[in-house]
Amino acid sequence: MHHRTLLAVALTLVVVALASPTVAGGTDVDDTPHVSLTASSEYASTDGGTLTLDFDRLSKRAVTDVDVVFELTVTDASVDGVWIESDLDGLTFYADGDRTRVVDTANPLTPAVGETVTVGVSVDTRVTSSVHDTVRIHVSQTPALPDEPKRSAVSLTSVGVSPTELETGESIVASATYVNRGEASGLAIATLRVDGVAVDRERVRVGPGERETVRFERLMETPGRFEVGIGGRETTVNVTRPDGPAADIVLTETTLEPESLRVGETLVVTGTYENRGEVAGSKTAEFGVGDAVVETKRVDLEPGEQATVRFEWRFEETGTYAITVDGVAVGPGSVSVASARSVVLGSTHLQSQTAAAVALPLAVAVVLTLATARRRVDLWAPWWRSKRD
Repeated sequence: MHHRTLLAVALTLVVVALASPTVAGGTDVDDTPHVSLTASSEYASTDGGTLTLDFDRLSKRAVTDVDVVFELTVTDASVDGVWIESDLDGLTFYADGDRTRVVDTANPLTPAVGETVTVGVSVDTRVTSSVHDTVRIHVSQTPALPDEPKRSAVSLTSVGVSPTELETGESIVASATYVNRGEASGLAIATLRVDGVAVDRERVRVGPGERETVRFERLMETPGRFEVGIGGRETTVNVTRPDGPAADIVLTETTLEPESLRVGETLVVTGTYENRGEVAGSKTAEFGVGDAVVETKRVDLEPGEQATVRFEWRFEETGTYAITVDGVAVGPGSVSVASARSVVLGSTHLQSQTAAAVALPLAVAVVLTLATARRRVDLWAPWWRSKRD
């Protein structure tokens, strides 16, 4: 004679987004399951998306093992563990017909995506009461790693300078083409150099997979041979005097004062020009600090006329700086800039509390004044031009 017990279990799918299994509560994800459950025995059925196990037909006061009750398939690669949580005594779940492979909080399944595991149940009706209850299937997920930041990969692919033979008063055009083989937009900074001195600069933004070309135009006013280039790729340009009457403006003298100074002090540089030609003409005087032209001035001269231009520059950092006019070294060729003089506050005997109250704000004011004086100056400011920025 068989005794029957009313035992029905509804399985609810729960996701726990943790790197390792835990008995902490999760959130029902009936709308986005990370595993699929399939009934595969007479004890399992599905209704409205819920898998129900009905062991009503089992004998009372007996232990019954059913090796295949339902199947579990992982459908998401982020799943790193699956386990079953039950508060019912006498109810044990195991995997792939192996009763030693208990599936619980301490022994989660770790199937790969697409892998199917058969789940069996061992029911001890001697300790399991007649009850309807819910058993939870927990799914743990490894948090998705953040995407690698997209990077740009901008490189210089070609440089062109033309013409390479010309007369004074004519212009050259220098071009540079950049390509971006990265996944993010990148910035290219092109610097036009003549005999190693930066005379112009332009920046251009290059989109991923795109290429951009930047062009410079420069008036050549002095005869001679010049190395013109961008990004270290140089071309020799030969500039000659035109036939017939022409202006011939030359730099005849330069001065520099002082040869050594301190941060915050001003350097004064002059350049004297003379037009030795037969007709009036113009010349652009270029003042260089370090390896860059930082200021320009236009000089217009009649035949036989002279003019002197004056440049001033205040240094904000210590160091040794080359000083040039039209690429020609001025004086010793460089200046040394030392740190600013320190302000020493002498020892003062304070006669009263009033004197003490005045002294502290005074000291603070001195410190603030020195700190404010250390402002940075962008040597490149005259030539920043943006393209597609």
